[in-house]
Amino acid sequence: MSTSRFQAITAQAWGGMLAILLMMFIVDLERFVMLGQYKELTESLAQDPGALGLLVLVCLLCLNVIMQVAIRTFTNNWFRVATVWLTAAYATFFLLHQVIHVAGGEPLGIHTPLDLTHHLLGIWGTWSAWRWRKDA
Repeated sequence: MSTSRFQAITAQAWGGMLAILLMMFIVDLERFVMLGQYKELTESLAQDPGALGLLVLVCLLCLNVIMQVAIRTFTNNWFRVATVWLTAAYATFFLLHQVIHVAGGEPLGIHTPLDLTHHLLGIWGTWSAWRWRKDA
């Protein structure tokens, strides 16, 4: 089974977004633990992601891993269309999440380069998924 250039880029973008998402979570843990701020870590995690957010995060992580394999496996037209929409929705979710944080007064910090990289990968992945769809 041959892989098109845009199919490969789309899968790679999903892989990059997963790496960034995991790094964002690790950075939060590491930042508080390095300073011995375990109570603050507990309070921070209770706020973001919170119980519901943790469930959403687990679902998004599972979707991400499945999409990477599915993009390399399925090539029919309906799946390519679904990939464009899922990639755009996934990227938009994280963009809106960051907008909410910034609008709420959260200062730019260590997450900023990670967020920007995630958004760039989301845009790039959506564009390549769209191009892969057009190649069908």
